[in-house]
Amino acid sequence: MVKEISKYDARVVAMAVDCDGTVNIIRHHSHGSLGYVPNVEFANTTRKLVEAVKDMVDDSVSVKDRQVQGRNCKRGYYINWRSLDDVYIILTQIRPYLIRKGEVADVVMDFCEIRLEKLQKDYHAPYDEEERKLYECARELNMKGIAGYPGTAV
Repeated sequence: MVKEISKYDARVVAMAVDCDGTVNIIRHHSHGSLGYVPNVEFANTTRKLVEAVKDMVDDSVSVKDRQVQGRNCKRGYYINWRSLDDVYIILTQIRPYLIRKGEVADVVMDFCEIRLEKLQKDYHAPYDEEERKLYECARELNMKGIAGYPGTAV
């Protein structure tokens, strides 16, 4: 369960996500239907750093190993949150301190708000056009890249 974190910890987590993290909406297929899942992830090659961020935010998640792609690649570690509630709570706490990923965090938070409201009424509510547009918007924002480094995902 995601904790309420101090302003200091929120700044540290925001910096970690801004530098080595991801804020997005993932499109996935499950049981023959299309779905969208919000995602906040932090990855790094230093396990202690990933564990420190995990301890600030949520003791219940586990640090996972990132698959090494080649012999010259360092081993990586990551944590991620994909539940609507957890993503919304995390982003609400770190949003004031996000610099690079602030815009996409706003889009993902809007997605979470809409979806949480729908699911209170109908647990199997279908996705609508607004949710699809938010997915596309988050996708486009993540493809913008950093000025001077074309193709770099933000």
